[in-house]
Amino acid sequence: METIVESISSEAISVYNDHIQSQKPEGYGKQYSFEKLGIENWSIIELNANDVLQLQSYVESSQTVAPAYIFWKMCGRHVTLEGVASEVIKREEKIPEESKIWVHGILESEYDRNEVEEKIKRGDINPPLIFYPISKKEELLLDKGLLKVGNILDGNHRLQEVARYLLECSEEERKNFKLTAFLGKVDVMKYATINATYFVKPTIKKARSFIERILGKEETEKIDNEHFMTFWERWYLLLQRIGYFKDKN
Repeated sequence: METIVESISSEAISVYNDHIQSQKPEGYGKQYSFEKLGIENWSIIELNANDVLQLQSYVESSQTVAPAYIFWKMCGRHVTLEGVASEVIKREEKIPEESKIWVHGILESEYDRNEVEEKIKRGDINPPLIFYPISKKEELLLDKGLLKVGNILDGNHRLQEVARYLLECSEEERKNFKLTAFLGKVDVMKYATINATYFVKPTIKKARSFIERILGKEETEKIDNEHFMTFWERWYLLLQRIGYFKDKN
């Protein structure tokens, strides 16, 4: 990781984020909640191949039915982009249908390596928004970046494509790879507080009641309880996020 611009204003990040979200098709999640982290310390950096592969991928943990959570649960419990892309490459045929939308851009039928390579060479990959937890001494506490904590920062789908591309590159191609990103830093105590909210989630009964108001009773009854994240799964995910458990390959 190399710093290109030491400091950039939060206002500039908000303008950039508004632009990125406006480009997303209707029905896709739009991320406007990163401000809640109170990130003010932003910079522009260049990520190398290993930096990108080790960034943590989003996993839904709010006990609502979500493709990202189902993929995590049924496809190896990976939290890094490297793990997710590797899983798709090795075992695409075993991915549950209900979670394929989460990795649709890197499925064999959708992924175009030449197109991704051209976008990288032209600099057409929109810089992701990432952040690291830090101590009061401004030291990075983890060796992995966080793309998402809950539903906050942006960049998963376009970086999934980059991760698959990198896994299929030669060592020389990886060595020469660089990608621009916006880096924010957040106090480690605030980071811990955010993670703690994983354990204050609604019960399955309450979650079903909420979903029923949106989808209706008939559609809600089709949802299996196994598609709701349990307490112990949230606990396992938390340990993964703080680096206690590594990816299961």
